[in-house]
Amino acid sequence: MSLANHSWVRLQCSETPTAGACQLMQTQRAWVLLSYHVPVLFSVQGQECPSAVLGPTCPDGWVGYRGKCYYFSGDQKNWASSQTGCSALNASLAGIDTQQDMDFMMRHWKVDHWIGLRRDQEKPWKWANTLWLLSCRFHIGGSGDCAYLSQSGISSLRCTNVKYWICSKPDVFTKKSFLL
Repeated sequence: MSLANHSWVRLQCSETPTAGACQLMQTQRAWVLLSYHVPVLFSVQGQECPSAVLGPTCPDGWVGYRGKCYYFSGDQKNWASSQTGCSALNASLAGIDTQQDMDFMMRHWKVDHWIGLRRDQEKPWKWANTLWLLSCRFHIGGSGDCAYLSQSGISSLRCTNVKYWICSKPDVFTKKSFLL
């Protein structure tokens, strides 16, 4: 993208069409996620693009937060079937990257929900949607091999138990920025 023939304006992230994300409006009037919590410049060639052009960042029935879309199930399944249910929605059982993500999910749950964390017997915990091991920042209660969000934080049970489940996937803007 050429910077010529554009008039550039400093824009704080809080003023962007999606809270928490800084975005750049290109000549084609497409928004591209640049980073979180950093002031950026964007082109306002001619008139500003109305926010209605942007459309939703998450599918209907999903909740958007910090670059991800979350789906809170209305039915109960075991852990493996929950992951299959998320895969059918082009998502995976939710991972928790930060304490903010965990606090957000705990505010939206009504009962216990499976998340995308499991382990093979007595081995380290792993997230279902990455090859990463669980960082040490979260305590996991219980003695099971599959994790769920409970009132007290992250707990674990046998994977064959049934629970509600939470899926997550990148929102439209985050997904597009990965493709650039």
